Amino acid sequence: MSRDTMSRVAKKRQADPKVVQYIWAAIEVIRNQKQIANMDRISKYLTRVFGMHPKETTRQLGQAVKDGLVVETLTVGCKGSKAGIEQEGYWLPGDEIVSATSI
Repeated sequence: MSRDTMSRVAKKRQADPKVVQYIWAAIEVIRNQKQIANMDRISKYLTRVFGMHPKETTRQLGQAVKDGLVVETLTVGCKGSKAGIEQEGYWLPGDEIVSATSI
């Protein structure tokens, strides 16, 4: 066997792939509403649509961030009651760069 095939190492993910897809869908829906995808909004969406418990959402979202499948940022709200307040926001990888340059 060649050395290339011997040295491949599979990357072990911590987050459940199905739940990561749910989280991506939640972030996409929230971002399409021009809102910051924070923990509270993601948790409410996953509870409403998929029946997921908020503690499980928190755990899976943390694991998805560790795996690099979701990006966690600090974002300042610019509209409504959250204007000027710093919040943790979650983005899909690659989206945070696009939105920052489009301003």
